[in-house]
Parts: sequence; C-alpha cells; structure tokens
Amino acid sequence: MTDSSEDRLLEFLTYHTQIAGFDHVYVYDNSDTSLSNKTLAAVTDMFPKELVSRIAWPHRVCNNNRPTHSNPGERSSQYAAESSCRARYGQDTTWMASLDVDEYLIPTGIWKNVRDWLADVTANERDTKILSFFQTRALPNVDVMEGCLQSHGSAE
Repeated sequence: MTDSSEDRLLEFLTYHTQIAGFDHVYVYDNSDTSLSNKTLAAVTDMFPKELVSRIAWPHRVCNNNRPTHSNPGERSSQYAAESSCRARYGQDTTWMASLDVDEYLIPTGIWKNVRDWLADVTANERDTKILSFFQTRALPNVDVMEGCLQSHGSAE
C-alpha cells in the first residue's frame, strides 16, 4: 500500500458518504498483507463508526487469471470479501454494492444522490431489484445516458 491508496480511499469514502448519499461503507482491508504491514485504519478512522467500518481482511489478492487460463487458481480474495460482506451485513441492508476504490456510483438525470435513486427503484419496481451496469474501460454506457442527452441537449 502506498500513500496514493490512502488518498484514493479518502476521496472514495468522502464522495460516497457525503455526496452520493451512502448510509454505510464497509472497507475490506487487505493492505496489511503487503510488505509494509500498513493498514487503511488511518483513513477509515477519519469517519464516524456508524458511517464507515474497516474489516481486517488478511487475504492476499491472488493471480486473477481468467477461468480458461491453463492455471486459473483462486481468482481473487475480492470474491471472498464480497461473499463475507453479504453474509455478515446483507440481512441488515436493503441495497448493497461492491465497488473498488476507483469505481464511483454517480447518479444522473433526476436523481441528486444514490439514496434518492434507490428509493425510486424500491417504490416503483415490482420484481427483483438488482441493478447491473455494463461498462468498458473509459467508454460511457450510452444506452443509459440517452435520456440525459435528450433532456440536456445532444453531446455532439
């Protein structure tokens, strides 16, 4: 872990708790598995415990080989962390997202924050409420943006 990862986490937590409207963020911290044995506690401790929880996760990130690779191995401790979070905290939450520190949920259109967007989905969707996003590196998902582009003028 480097100082830049602390900066990135601080920015991520500040955005999602103060701007996007997340009620709580669970940080699964495996940084002490690196040579520095330094954790992200200095950053997570900057936030109230009722808003941010740091979970020590002493599992190294594995090789991330594709399943079709000749030796896929364990793909990542991230999958285990996500499963742990769902098992530990899923029963106490209505909505849960698994995000990397470089991923941001940015509400668009009529929604000013994630909380309002999810409240609308909760009130108006009758079926299973799973929101899924498709993105490719550095390219916006234009299908999701069309309503925005039409209401705010073309991006051309």
